Amino acid sequence: MKKNRVERYIYAAAELDKKFRTKVLDEIVYDKYRFIAPSHGINLVKLASHCLKARNRDLIMNIILLFIFCTSIVSTFREYGWYGVILFIPILFTWPLIVAYIVHIIFYLYSYWIVLNKLSQNSVSKDNSNSILGIDNDTYQKLNNNQNEEETNITYYGDYSPFVGAGIHLSGWSFVAETKLKNSDEYIYLNNSELYKYIEDRIKELQINSLRVDNQLYVDGRKIRGDSRFLNNDLSRPRKDVQIDFLKDNESIDEDHIRFYKSVQVTAWEGDFVCSFFFRIRCTEQNLYIEMQNYILPPLKKSFEDIDKYGYGINLSIIGKAFIKSIIPSIFSLFKSPKNVYKFMKQILIIWLKKQKQTLNTKSNHAFNYGATQSIREMVADNKFHNLLQESDAEMYQKQIEQRLFQSVLEYLDMFHIDTTVFKARQETIVNHGIMITGGNVQAENISNQTFSQKTQSKVKEVFS
Repeated sequence: MKKNRVERYIYAAAELDKKFRTKVLDEIVYDKYRFIAPSHGINLVKLASHCLKARNRDLIMNIILLFIFCTSIVSTFREYGWYGVILFIPILFTWPLIVAYIVHIIFYLYSYWIVLNKLSQNSVSKDNSNSILGIDNDTYQKLNNNQNEEETNITYYGDYSPFVGAGIHLSGWSFVAETKLKNSDEYIYLNNSELYKYIEDRIKELQINSLRVDNQLYVDGRKIRGDSRFLNNDLSRPRKDVQIDFLKDNESIDEDHIRFYKSVQVTAWEGDFVCSFFFRIRCTEQNLYIEMQNYILPPLKKSFEDIDKYGYGINLSIIGKAFIKSIIPSIFSLFKSPKNVYKFMKQILIIWLKKQKQTLNTKSNHAFNYGATQSIREMVADNKFHNLLQESDAEMYQKQIEQRLFQSVLEYLDMFHIDTTVFKARQETIVNHGIMITGGNVQAENISNQTFSQKTQSKVKEVFS
């Protein structure tokens, strides 16, 4: 396994896959107002840079082909006069086609040279540049601000799940327990912040590699219009963070479209997949409410790893592939070069018009959705784990985090001499059987190691297929 393999595969796809980079640019560059979901292990500034540079290379190639096309027209009519109308097409299949074929081979090999040399393991590790061409400074700042996940404490969601970017929902549970003192009818009102802090400290003691615990607000992007806490104005992007004091005040927030969660993330197999756990606690005068949601972000699709077959540097296999795969495109692209250059210029105009239309839509649409619905990392995720050990590790992390959460709450309750009899019974049901408890009703479902894997696989396939 290599440290930067995930981001390297993503950048390589941006260089080689036109459909992928077009979708990336639409998601993170051309959209002016929507929140960009976190993409674990991917530097969005560098990704956008690779996409734009590859797009510009396509334009340069089409301009060269257009020059060849126009030169052949001029030379044909200059040599044959009006007979050039008849001879133009046959002549295109002589020297212009040969030159176009050579141009295609050169650009094909250059794209692979970038991937296999500039995007090698060492190059990605040493490349600390965040320079980017072709976008405005505001968009650059938006992408750059999303890089430091530790400074981003708000996620704006625009669809069903608030945990956009975390992958797919595997399981969840919640229940309410009384905070009655032992051998007494007296209740105690627990402090939300102190309990959160105690649980966080105990989870960190697990010393799991690449474990992070964060405070996060999850806000419905369809409900923030006119809310100065999250928008500077209606035509601005949502804020990426809020003041710590505001975050602490909202640990027990009671607004329908805003939820505070403790986020626990474990980046496993050097970035191949990410396990995310979100828990929420709410203390009232007589009750303690606990909720936990478990998510998994699967590995990249296997096709992204194809570049590893070629090693480092241009070899005979790639050269042969370039010669073969450039034959048909060189014929069609030569004839289509005027259209392709026109389409590129038209696309630039369309993008500008879309931005203006989005501005007007944002102004007039008071239900405009500022939230994200998917991250780039989710977009390229596979529909399964790549081996049994990954499934086993995902289960291990889930059981470790859940067990430590319960253990921490029990310890905290015992410090205040609260009766934990019911709480322990529900803990045992959840940890041993994998269940969903809501409102005190227990629905048990026995899960062995094998059925956990099957459930995980089916969940992943259900969402990503």
